[in-house]
Amino acid sequence: MTSTVRFRSIFLTLISILAVATASAAGAQQGANPVAEQFGGETTVTVVEVPVQVFVDGEPLRGLTADDFVIYDQGERRKVQFFEQVDFQEVAAWREEGEETEVPAAARRHFLLFFDLDFTPGPFIAKAQQAALHLVREGLEPTDLVGVAFFHGKSGNSSVIGFTSDRQQVIAALEELGRLVGADGAAADKEGKKHQDRHQARRREQNIRGDSLGLTFGGWGLNVGEVGRYVDKERNLADETLDWLPGGGGGKAPDGVTETISDMAAYAEQDVQQRRASRASALVDALRTVARQTRFIDGAKYLLLFSQGFESALYTDEGHSWLYSELQDAIEELRRAGWTLSGIDTGEVWADWRRRQKRESLAFMADATGGEVYVFAADPTKAVTNVVERTNVTYVLGFQTGEIPMDGSFRELRVELADGPKGVRLNHRTGYFTPRRPTARDAETWKADAGELLLTGEEQDEIGVRTIAAPMHLTTAGATVSVLVEIDGAGLSVGAGAGGPRRIDAYIYAFSPSGEVEAAITRQLPLDPSRLPSPAGGFKLIERLELPAGEHQVRTLVRNADSGQVSLRIARVVVPHSGDTAPHLLPPVFVQEANEPWLLVGHESGEGQAGDPFPFQFQRHRFLPSAGPVLERDAHRPLLLLGYGLPADGKGLRVRVVDALGDPVQGATFAVAGREAGAPGAPDVIALNLAPGTLQPGTYQVEAAMTGGTGWVKGARFRVVEGAGS
Repeated sequence: MTSTVRFRSIFLTLISILAVATASAAGAQQGANPVAEQFGGETTVTVVEVPVQVFVDGEPLRGLTADDFVIYDQGERRKVQFFEQVDFQEVAAWREEGEETEVPAAARRHFLLFFDLDFTPGPFIAKAQQAALHLVREGLEPTDLVGVAFFHGKSGNSSVIGFTSDRQQVIAALEELGRLVGADGAAADKEGKKHQDRHQARRREQNIRGDSLGLTFGGWGLNVGEVGRYVDKERNLADETLDWLPGGGGGKAPDGVTETISDMAAYAEQDVQQRRASRASALVDALRTVARQTRFIDGAKYLLLFSQGFESALYTDEGHSWLYSELQDAIEELRRAGWTLSGIDTGEVWADWRRRQKRESLAFMADATGGEVYVFAADPTKAVTNVVERTNVTYVLGFQTGEIPMDGSFRELRVELADGPKGVRLNHRTGYFTPRRPTARDAETWKADAGELLLTGEEQDEIGVRTIAAPMHLTTAGATVSVLVEIDGAGLSVGAGAGGPRRIDAYIYAFSPSGEVEAAITRQLPLDPSRLPSPAGGFKLIERLELPAGEHQVRTLVRNADSGQVSLRIARVVVPHSGDTAPHLLPPVFVQEANEPWLLVGHESGEGQAGDPFPFQFQRHRFLPSAGPVLERDAHRPLLLLGYGLPADGKGLRVRVVDALGDPVQGATFAVAGREAGAPGAPDVIALNLAPGTLQPGTYQVEAAMTGGTGWVKGARFRVVEGAGS
């Protein structure tokens, strides 16, 4: 496989938020991977990368070159300037041999597992769940991203898991679906409902405050109990009533009775059909919403719709042209966003006329987007295997546009083969959206962007953000983890208009090792840099999360709402188990000094909430941690070692300084300044003074360890500068 073409040295990359999941941590490009050089404020010259799949008789066609393709942008032919073939069979073979290969962002595969819980009876959902598990466990490459969503008539479409490369997170969500829909497809039994209730109670208690992005694991429970109920309720009343009417040999009905009952049955059937059409419209709208929310995701996108579909008569019969129009609109949105929809029907191949009509609706959507319908009642895993095999070969075509408006408008694309074999078929997105300023993205698009960033967990820092997270109060259920977020004031001024406060969106999410969201907080804060005593200062936000014992990742996403710039930082937290008597050391923290230009914002900026003391205290004095202090070589800085069960005499504790590469360095000195045993549930504290001594200017980090512990615990990074008297 040829190496990925890079253009960042030539063009200025327009940063998009969501595609961090599909590109590098430096940012992602909007639309069809545009890389743009801006001329003035309104137009750009853009490089567009288009993923294309080519099929002959349903099989991927390999071995094509750039000369085989012709591409049109808004009807104008463009020269294919950049070309790459990505064959995932080769990628898998090289990986097995220990050779890692980089998949270009435009070819990286996104699989959305979309479960229709409304039109599909429980037994078939159970088969679909098994097929999806097979795909995630055995059918994907490590570079593939997977999302899970469902549709239900009462709640519309909901995302259970956004696109992530974390297989365990997706498997946990699918296994939850399996627990709620038993092997026979029945709704959850009493024990299952108890589990469901416990899960929902925990969700309300810990996550409802801040999960504004809908990332909380376990969204199935509210809807699975309804699976298949509509199917039982909506019978063909006209057919049943007409069968009941008295016929030959059974006597003659009174005059007018047969006609009256027939009319009643016809009206009843019309009502049922109307309700079915409304439900079909809701499903179509759910698919359209998916397309709109994901149109700026860069890469090849495949939507696996696990469904038995709705009757084609609902949009072909007279009087239902409105549904046909909605269906066409949804298909166009899917094509514009680059989605290929494949219908996965786990029903019988041979079925009655109504089932065949339902399958026709799946075929209509699949064919229009370049996909197919797979019907495998006996072996549903074969369906998803076929989908993956069809996606194994992608050609990435790149071309440079002329000047185009920087307004997020849609431009049509057409790709053809110059001289292709008979029966060839090309799949590609029907166009691309031009770049637009990050602040122009609508709320739903940003919601998808933010969820993608948090689930992917790739750190980046465009603003200047640092975080500290520590279990500051143990409880029988786990601990209250205090999270400090430092936001550089200079990062708030970028892209902001003249005057007035800047708004910061802060999302703090705690993830378990399996990828489950355990707690979340969202804050929207107006932060005015003019309030800072110094341009070098910033803002500090303190929040609290209730977490169970064990290891966690606290991921903090901060967004400058004016410029669209973002930072994602990760802090690893270990909460001791209740009753654990072994010493437990927390990351060392520096203390903010009084003359430093930082302001505390949010609900912790006062004296704390009633009955909820300020989390950071030593010898009855409140203090603010410093996540990235600057130390002068001729001064010293307070440093606190926090932990549970620390020895009173300090024996067994070791502290050292490491450089930016993690290698221990000599020159710094430590002096003990005090010790305080923690109140019940609070950590012990040992205060030190750190003097840089002979450390050269640069970036360092403090580490601490305890004899018999699990190793060195990393603290905050700090920077050493020459002293004022140097």
